[in-house]
Amino acid sequence: MNLKVILMTKDDKELIEPWLLYHGERVGYENLHIVDDSTDLDIINFYKNHAHLNFNLHRDLSGHRNLNNMEGCFAEIQKSISENDVYFLKMDTDEFLVHIEDEKISCDISQVKKAIDIENENFSIPNDFINAKLDYLKSKNTNLLEGLHFYCNKRGNYKRTFSKSEHINLGGHVKSLTNKSKNLNVLHFRYKRFEDHFDLAKKVCVSHNYINEYDDDQTIIKKLSVFSGPSCNSNHKSKFVHDSLLHKDFKEKYYQEHNNKSQVIFYDGLHNWYKEKSDQLAL
Repeated sequence: MNLKVILMTKDDKELIEPWLLYHGERVGYENLHIVDDSTDLDIINFYKNHAHLNFNLHRDLSGHRNLNNMEGCFAEIQKSISENDVYFLKMDTDEFLVHIEDEKISCDISQVKKAIDIENENFSIPNDFINAKLDYLKSKNTNLLEGLHFYCNKRGNYKRTFSKSEHINLGGHVKSLTNKSKNLNVLHFRYKRFEDHFDLAKKVCVSHNYINEYDDDQTIIKKLSVFSGPSCNSNHKSKFVHDSLLHKDFKEKYYQEHNNKSQVIFYDGLHNWYKEKSDQLAL
């Protein structure tokens, strides 16, 4: 399969380097399209210092682009590709494309490439969450995530690929797992603190113009009560902010839900690979 990956990211200094280097080797740098309007100078310099890798960087410095018109950017990327037999997978910086077989997950380059190559039409991919701190991505320990817990997306959302003529939604999701990929899985790392998730979700709501950056809590609750339904873009983010401010015990319940998952997987080598690769490319 001719697969192009669209990454939507902004100011994610911790994960942009491991994400780019990891997927560049598995999908091909020329097949990565990074939509990033970051203002962080470290990220901007990172792109400049790694331009020789020939990934595709899409930046809008006009300040006009936000999450309400981001899908238009995806469409422009689709139009810019000359090949017809091509598919697009939209991802975020905390999502990693991996190989899975018999519930054993691997990030081995050849296995991930082979899993992509054997697909020949649109497919859906399970989008599983994993509780892991960023340290696991940079650890020298060769047993990266062995014994860590992961859990399936209970909302019923799955990642999927899109053809050139199909509309790519903001999350790149579908509600049902149709034509499931044979051996591909997207792992979604939940490595941030509750407060970090809240700050990120609030920024998303501001970018959608659902709220103003300087609104007080009661004003945010009132505004987001309108924008937390299933028909709204990023409704899971707006609901998260709304419920966090409305319910005093929300944080405690959030940690209980995300720490009581029991299924164990064995994950090989992502941190070890990242450490070696970042050392090789260190400037």
